[in-house]
Amino acid sequence: MARTHWLIAIGAVVGGFVAVGLAGCGADAGTTDGSGGSVGGNIPMGGQGQGGQSCTPESELCDGIDNDCDGAVDEDCPCIEGDTQSCYSGDPDDVGIGVCDEGVQTCDVSGSWGPCEDETLPSGEVCDGADNDCNAQIDEGFGQVTCGVGTCQVTVDECIDGVPNPCTPGQANQFEACDGVDDDCDGAVDEGCSCVDGTTQACYSGSAVTQNVGECHDGLQTCNNGQWGACLNDQTPQLEACNNLDDDCDGFLDNGDPGGGAICDTGDPGVCGPGVEHCVGGNVDCVANETQSAEICDGLDNDCNEATADGVDDPGLNVPCDGPDSDLCIEGVMICRGNMLSCNDSSSDDLDICDGNDNDCDPASADGTEDPQFGAACDGNDSDLCLEGMMLCNAGQPTCSDNTTDDLDICDGNDNDCDPASNDGDEDPLNGVACDGNDSDLCNEGTYSCPAGIPVCSDNSGDDLELCNDIDDDCNLMTDDGIDETWFGTPCDGTDGDLCEEGSYVCVSAQQSCTDTTGTTTDICDGLDNDCDPSSADGSEDPLDGTACDGPDTDECLEGTYSCEPTGLSCSDNTTSTAETCNGLDDNCDGNVDEGFNLDDDPACSAGVINLGSISGDTGSGSASDTWWNEEWHVVTLTEDSFDSVYVSADIVLTSPPGVDFDLYVYCFSCGGGLADSSINAGLTGHTDTVEVRRDDVPIFSDTFDVVIEVRYFDSNICAYWTLDVTGNTAVSNSTCN
Repeated sequence: MARTHWLIAIGAVVGGFVAVGLAGCGADAGTTDGSGGSVGGNIPMGGQGQGGQSCTPESELCDGIDNDCDGAVDEDCPCIEGDTQSCYSGDPDDVGIGVCDEGVQTCDVSGSWGPCEDETLPSGEVCDGADNDCNAQIDEGFGQVTCGVGTCQVTVDECIDGVPNPCTPGQANQFEACDGVDDDCDGAVDEGCSCVDGTTQACYSGSAVTQNVGECHDGLQTCNNGQWGACLNDQTPQLEACNNLDDDCDGFLDNGDPGGGAICDTGDPGVCGPGVEHCVGGNVDCVANETQSAEICDGLDNDCNEATADGVDDPGLNVPCDGPDSDLCIEGVMICRGNMLSCNDSSSDDLDICDGNDNDCDPASADGTEDPQFGAACDGNDSDLCLEGMMLCNAGQPTCSDNTTDDLDICDGNDNDCDPASNDGDEDPLNGVACDGNDSDLCNEGTYSCPAGIPVCSDNSGDDLELCNDIDDDCNLMTDDGIDETWFGTPCDGTDGDLCEEGSYVCVSAQQSCTDTTGTTTDICDGLDNDCDPSSADGSEDPLDGTACDGPDTDECLEGTYSCEPTGLSCSDNTTSTAETCNGLDDNCDGNVDEGFNLDDDPACSAGVINLGSISGDTGSGSASDTWWNEEWHVVTLTEDSFDSVYVSADIVLTSPPGVDFDLYVYCFSCGGGLADSSINAGLTGHTDTVEVRRDDVPIFSDTFDVVIEVRYFDSNICAYWTLDVTGNTAVSNSTCN
């Protein structure tokens, strides 16, 4: 701690004594020759003063005394302590009106007027017979107030002769009448009543969809004892009558043909006479079933004229026609006979024979289709005697359609050529042809004949075996040479290094040959005899046997070798997992260097600061240090330990090793404090950043203070540890944290 500085006011040296400035003086100033008043406090000032009572100057008060000993009393005082005066803090014009009146304020010792006391200011008007708001009116603004509901409701004056007048509701009736009034004063009118007695309303007892439609209209009902009476004089739907009115109130006049439906006679001739009664224009009339029309051939008087013959106006009369024969030749005309049109053609059928003419007048029928020869079976110009065609009409001439080739008499037990004189099979193409018998070869060693309707081969020789001799012994180009050899197709081992039979014997160039062309099958570690050699151990030829391997740890480092065990290949790596560290190496052998280390993690100062403790900032050479690999905040306390006027200081050095670049920022006192200084040297070859801090000495007070240090990431190509060193009591030229 710095030592305490005492400040002493030194006076002039008079007569060999020092006059210390002590308060107080006499009423009269003394003189150096001894005359006059004495100097207060017995300090010799060239001799002892004489005469006058002593006066000790003080601040002048407004109390009727010369407090400052200047010969003037209460100078500059607006008033004297204890004086009083009337006062009013409101509108001066209100004074003396109503209750408004002045108050009194008193002067205090400082010469200032105190607060205004006991004054009466305007206030809100109340019912008390006084002018409270000082406007020269008493109890103004009070009107009437209403209370109660229904028949109990009353209205009275709020204020009468300066006394508040309470509002009291009237007496309620015991029962509620259906009269449109709240008789029982409960806030509800005519509760339990459907209506008010004596009132009326329109009503309708029919369906709502017919109300005021057509002849339907409303009636009237009257309220009695709070309930609506019966609906009187309303008109509801009635049966529809033929009167040009909407009696059933459905929106339609005389719908449904009311009064109609009876059979009647109009009195007119022919079809115009029979009719049915219908409602037309509000009257029931007889309406004919049919109207007058052209006179057609139907046995009826269509034109309602008895003088005209039946059918005279029929459009089909005298039209050319064909009679009931099979041809289509028009050989008559239409006449009206027996109340219907008929054709007077009585000619016979005209047949369409094969002569090039349309004999039946029918373009749809081919020439000759009705000829007696048409369709009869016939034989064409071939060598057989078979009827394999039919008679057709071709260009007006009868023709046989048999265009088949000659039917040969083959060996099948049938008369194929329809000629009983020829033997079965005489014309069979196989007859006398070379053939193969029922042996396994395909060699033709006989000929075909037809003894009983079936071709028979005379080959009774045995099987011709296919040997390995480059000759087609069995006369079958589809079989392999040597296929009938006893060794053909049996398993065999090729010229590889294993003993496995992975091929079979075949015949190649008249020589026995093995098809095994696979490479040597090595004996891998799988519990099987892969090379078919019982004398070789399992896995003895496995390419992984003896190679480097990684065990069941989480790293990927090859720290063992493979060997073949009964359970399969086994790795001898029993080491623990190698974790990745911050050292610029791939510790876990996964191909990545220093993964998982985030050097640029941007921590907040408020989230956590590492306390490096305290070191002296003005005595000795104390230090603090730390080392890590990512961004961090630190705090160190620089203490004042010397009583001399010495500033508190420190050097802060950040060392970035090769491969990383961290910058140094230093703040005074706390997180969020002012930046003392920073150092941002760049590069990845290794360097230091230095910041100096200093706080000047303040007498009497402690100069101990905190320094907050930020290690901030800038660049890197590996992960490496920086070092932070703080050294106290160093030579620093400039102040940074005052």
